[in-house]
Amino acid sequence: MAADLRRRQTQLRWTEASYAGFERTVMLGFYAIRKLMDSFQPMLPKESRSLVDLTSFPSKGKRFTELFWPTVEEHFDLATPKIIHLETRIVCNQVIHSYVFSPWFNRSHHLAGLFFCSREEAEGKKGRRGRVFRIELQTVADLFEIVATKRGKWLMRAGPERNLQVM
Repeated sequence: MAADLRRRQTQLRWTEASYAGFERTVMLGFYAIRKLMDSFQPMLPKESRSLVDLTSFPSKGKRFTELFWPTVEEHFDLATPKIIHLETRIVCNQVIHSYVFSPWFNRSHHLAGLFFCSREEAEGKKGRRGRVFRIELQTVADLFEIVATKRGKWLMRAGPERNLQVM
């Protein structure tokens, strides 16, 4: 998945299938990370609490409509970025439950990252002002590689009477 994302950084022609493949890769990658955190706690104790660097942009306060897909430029103030750090689990949940999910292209029209946030985050529920997050593609690819190459102790159970520990 990390290799696929890195290949997409130089892609200039984007079809509907390209966008769908990009979204599938990102969604499956973050879902896999969260599933590993939930299923194999000993495997990822540090990574679940480690912080991911993001850029946050505040909402313009414009209401979302059910008729049109929300656009980042229309609903969020991209002129006022704020660097933040969120736990890996929170980032996974925001991507998996994203209401706003949009690729971010740099000035040379190459894929540089993505904008994402859940509906609650976009609309500012829980007493907060709405916001959207942006993450660099390199950060996503690095995170996927770290989790994929992480070695840890796994406890495999073949039955109630047998426990087998694999290193």
